[in-house]
Amino acid sequence: YAGAGNISLPLAEAGKTVTAVEMDGALTAFGAVETARRGLSERLRFVTASCDDWIKENTPSPTVVIDPPR
Repeated sequence: YAGAGNISLPLAEAGKTVTAVEMDGALTAFGAVETARRGLSERLRFVTASCDDWIKENTPSPTVVIDPPR
């Protein structure tokens, strides 16, 4: 649901550590390029996966932001 980072990028710019999970590889690739361009690679990483699969294999932080498609 992360898309290309419309929510993730501002969170990282605000100093938060973010894992952005998105199924569409083209969007995660764009988000990763934008992350590097903005110098946010230490705080933001994009993962190409479904949220359902990712959360089964990882422990999310205490705060989770989900922005499902409309």
